[in-house]
Amino acid sequence: MGNHTSRDQILQFLKIKTKESRNWVLQSMTFQYHAVHFTLDGGPLRKILENITRASYVLLNFDIGASIRSTFVRNCQLSASVWSRVGVPTLARLYTDVALDACGPNLSVFDDLSIGMRRAALAYERGDVDEAIAEFQSYEETAVNDISLMKIWEPRFMLLQSDLWLKKCRYKAVSILLARLQSEAEEINDQDLYYELQLRKAQYELKIGNQGEAVKIVTNALSRIGADDHSYNHYWYIELQIFYATVMAQSSSSPERAITIIIDALASARKSSLITLMRQFLKN
Repeated sequence: MGNHTSRDQILQFLKIKTKESRNWVLQSMTFQYHAVHFTLDGGPLRKILENITRASYVLLNFDIGASIRSTFVRNCQLSASVWSRVGVPTLARLYTDVALDACGPNLSVFDDLSIGMRRAALAYERGDVDEAIAEFQSYEETAVNDISLMKIWEPRFMLLQSDLWLKKCRYKAVSILLARLQSEAEEINDQDLYYELQLRKAQYELKIGNQGEAVKIVTNALSRIGADDHSYNHYWYIELQIFYATVMAQSSSSPERAITIIIDALASARKSSLITLMRQFLKN
């Protein structure tokens, strides 16, 4: 997760190469990257959806052959991710189904695994825990035979298990899982995975009564997010702020600090249509 090429530099490179080659797949990827850029930076939802729609139009209206599949699947995945985060899980599920229906048996192993894990996550979020576990486990045999797939599948499954076991107060099992994940944390290049791990660690520490350690973990993660433009992730900035506010609200020494934190999070969430995240704070 080091600071290498900036997002703006990557976007500029894609624009130049698209003009040079008139490659329609690359054109679609440029629109997709625009959407990702807006998502990570907390841009307006209309801009994100506008670029996803443009990417879809390019893919569906030009004869670009078999190379369309993976790019189309990733566009569907991006759409599913966006709708899931703004609180419309039915549309998120729809886009995973579209990807499967459109590509069927022609899906690559990687795309099949990615869609399967997203379907599992959506099932877990709507409370279908057994379905989520079964979906994840159905890919275990495939993952164990390919180290690159295993590096994607295993940490995601462990994070889901850690959340489930934390809710069941199986703290010893959670600590083992988190220690194993933390040992590999610096090798994680997936921002979502990294910040979800930090949040889970903080949640665990709070559950076992280590409020100070929970605050330390979440403030370190927030500092890392704000370190530079390359590290910024708007969704996780709000998620971590909400957790931080929850801890402060439970604190007998400074509960009023939660108000300032949550107002900041609310303003950020409203700007980027992530207002549904605030329900987590209200639940607590």
